[in-house]
Amino acid sequence: MRVYGLLVMCVSLLWIVPEEAPPPQPIQRGFRGIQLGEAVEVVKEKLKRDTFFFYREELDVSFSPGRDDIIIQTRAWKYITNAQFQFYNERLSLIVLQLDTTQLDYFGMYRKFVEKYGDPEEFSPSLARWSDEKTILILERPLTVKYLDRASHEELTQGKAVLQSTEDMAREAFMDLF
Repeated sequence: MRVYGLLVMCVSLLWIVPEEAPPPQPIQRGFRGIQLGEAVEVVKEKLKRDTFFFYREELDVSFSPGRDDIIIQTRAWKYITNAQFQFYNERLSLIVLQLDTTQLDYFGMYRKFVEKYGDPEEFSPSLARWSDEKTILILERPLTVKYLDRASHEELTQGKAVLQSTEDMAREAFMDLF
């Protein structure tokens, strides 16, 4: 009888112990079918066809200051106040979605991302960051979602580091004149 009672207790504990969380999903490389790495013309065509975005074609296209890279900035329906698509070497390298804080909140988005991608690798009061070998996903406060192509981001960051290093050497040489 004791063995039977112990068995019943062990089996009932199985229902109390939480199940393991499913493994995190790969990080999406884009939003609504627009994917990082796509050519400028492909993204323009997708924006034209997608009624979620209020894309006004060439009125929404500009160039990045200091570079010849294209930026498409457009409005979107309901939950997104501003959508920005930045290109590097004519390929989509960054998607920035500014979300409507009257419709969505940071913690709701954070919980959804944790549920989908697991715990962030970087977390601070101002942002949460997930990444894999191809993509970086950032959730920022007040409420912005960024998809970055890792290869483009690293190439741009490395270029900025070289430029900063050169600037540091020039400043040091100037200071040596005194």
